[in-house]
Amino acid sequence: MRRVMGRTTMALLLVTLSPLRAEVVVATVDWSLTGGAAGTVLDEEGRTFLRVEAAEGPRVLEVLVLDGPSLRGPRYALRGELRHREVEGAAYLEMWTVLADGGRYFTRTLAEMGPMRSLRGSSAGWRAVELPFDLGESGQTPERLVLNVVLPGGGTVDLADFELVDDL
Repeated sequence: MRRVMGRTTMALLLVTLSPLRAEVVVATVDWSLTGGAAGTVLDEEGRTFLRVEAAEGPRVLEVLVLDGPSLRGPRYALRGELRHREVEGAAYLEMWTVLADGGRYFTRTLAEMGPMRSLRGSSAGWRAVELPFDLGESGQTPERLVLNVVLPGGGTVDLADFELVDDL
């Protein structure tokens, strides 16, 4: 504390502590090389994206397979952007983590808000999406990652700018 012109004032220093994290982009998805079987690769205003459509559902559409991803940390995520039109029901993205011992685990975008929210109706435009996973202290690394679009009814989903991020 110090005294200034007859008043006592205190200087207050607020420090926000957060764990040190180093994210490393392990892979960037090029839909023109990987997405043709599950949807249509389109270009719009300089952005290449994958369009997945279903006239009726339910449909589970495999849009991406990453074999032997070079992940070092126990935490990683697939993230990118999406938009959707006329989606019936609660659609979602799911990422399957396949381990060498045969274990299979998933992350699904079924939240009410944020980058993990489900897909309903039509979106106003592009929005961020993230599918994180934490292997904990298992010491294992994924043998394969699979990304699916799950549509309970009809609808259109566009996927762009996806990348695999390793969070060390």
